[in-house]
Amino acid sequence: TAVQAGSLANLGGNPASFNPAQLLLNNGTLQPLASFALNNPNSGVTIGANGGNFNVASGLTLTISNRIAGAGDHVCGGGGTVRITGNNSATGNLIVSNSTLTLRGDAVFKNAQLTVGSDAVLDVTALNVPLAIGNRITLSGNLMATINKSGFTSLLVASNLTCGGTLTLSNTGPALVYGDTIKLFSASN
Repeated sequence: TAVQAGSLANLGGNPASFNPAQLLLNNGTLQPLASFALNNPNSGVTIGANGGNFNVASGLTLTISNRIAGAGDHVCGGGGTVRITGNNSATGNLIVSNSTLTLRGDAVFKNAQLTVGSDAVLDVTALNVPLAIGNRITLSGNLMATINKSGFTSLLVASNLTCGGTLTLSNTGPALVYGDTIKLFSASN
């Protein structure tokens, strides 16, 4: 089932108290018809066991400030941008295909795996904390990140990390000099 929405108002408004499944995708797809944000304070997003898709067309951005929960896999696709800014408790796999996933602020993730396809971009330039995924991160596409040697920890943290795409770094701190060492990734395998 696909739900097309041109604005947040098309998705039922803001409930009086927090509803973790105000938007429930269970073998369903949210397809924005315009750029907008899921940011009602009482509206959660739940990915059911059968998974869900954010199918955002090229040139559009779907910003998700609300908590994402649930055990199903969720796919970001369609050629556009999905921007996630909140703390999330979703445990399914997060798959980015033919789109850009932008992570911002102090967004926290509980996903088991993150896969970024060869035609996709993972943008962590505005993420204030390392991106930690419980099991595996597979990067076949483009990883965009900022570094600052002052107080820098790691960009990505996972048990297993596979990189095969392009790494695009921007320095936002003091000038890098020969001999500087910055640990970009932390993985046990």
